[in-house]
Amino acid sequence: METRSTMASEGGSRRRRGSKQEEPYRGLIPSLPDELALLCLARVPRAQHAVLSAVCRSWRRLLQTGVFYDIRQELSLTEEWLFLWTQDSSRANVWHGYDPQSNRWFTLPPLPNEQCTAGNSASAVVDGKLFVVGGQLDNGNACSCVSYFDMQHFSWKSAAPLTIARAKCMAGVINNQLYVVGGFTERDQDAGPTAEAYNPVKNEWRLISSMKISMELYDSAVLGNKFYVVNSSSENLVGLVYDPKQDEWVYMAHGLNTGWQSKTAAMNGRLYAVGDSHSLEGKNEISVYNERKDAWETIKGVLEDSAPVLAWGPELVSLGGKLCIVGTGLQPRIGATRAAVAVVEVSDSKTEPAKPSASLKFYEDITLKIRFSDPLPRGACQVLAL
Repeated sequence: METRSTMASEGGSRRRRGSKQEEPYRGLIPSLPDELALLCLARVPRAQHAVLSAVCRSWRRLLQTGVFYDIRQELSLTEEWLFLWTQDSSRANVWHGYDPQSNRWFTLPPLPNEQCTAGNSASAVVDGKLFVVGGQLDNGNACSCVSYFDMQHFSWKSAAPLTIARAKCMAGVINNQLYVVGGFTERDQDAGPTAEAYNPVKNEWRLISSMKISMELYDSAVLGNKFYVVNSSSENLVGLVYDPKQDEWVYMAHGLNTGWQSKTAAMNGRLYAVGDSHSLEGKNEISVYNERKDAWETIKGVLEDSAPVLAWGPELVSLGGKLCIVGTGLQPRIGATRAAVAVVEVSDSKTEPAKPSASLKFYEDITLKIRFSDPLPRGACQVLAL
């Protein structure tokens, strides 16, 4: 394995605290080769990594290197955690993390720059890190700040700023490249049809082919290495699709575009939506896009009508091979704003005439576990594999 006995090469000897005598390096786990010890430590659940780092300095240094997480990924040991953006009563931005295995919520440190109170930012996961892009300042103008959260060091860091300051823009990731499009720069001036891409290795932005029309945030998704975006600034929704290989924008298929009226996420090669726009009864529903028919189809009977999770702009992501829905709403009986998370398992044969079926696997009121004020911001949910 490539320099995976790095802990040995780091210091073939260790110095005792308070003593000048050198102590021979005994390995990550005494009597085991470092390569084997690394394979053992990589199998410890992510939630226990803080405990691992407190055992000894060599383990703490190991957890701060990319080698450890590369091994977890190679062995298919990564765990998907949910990250949720809310705003508290003072309108400050708060990011929360959620570990599904332990059902534990935790709060990230505050954003370190003007993004700490900026609204209408975009977010995405790039290069194993949570990125927050742009945002609207108190004076109504957009900012060009880009921040990312590094879970290995549990801290926010700054990345290269946007080429064009943006708020209400849309973000998507293809082949570890971050694509950001549209939005506005000042209170009454949009960013036009401009779009740009970020390379995390070079830490630099570049302009890409402009869109066919100007766009502000409504919804977006990545499927099949293409970036799907839907406009919100006109009465009739206009959808575009970007192909990075061709650096070209084309219009969406008609049925995909006209039926795209809810928060959408890609999972297992298909697009799913959550909300009430596809339901004739106006009820809480999940929909799936049928590419053969160029139409959205409703999956009924999954969510209870009384569930507040869908009332105000729910967020939808793929988490551990299931659909995860997070949202806020008014609880009818007590008239109070509540927050909830639901996890839905979808069974889909992808063959006609069979249609997907779904079942609710988990539902929890998280009102007392996170800080929030009314609806969640657009793009509030992201998933990070750790």
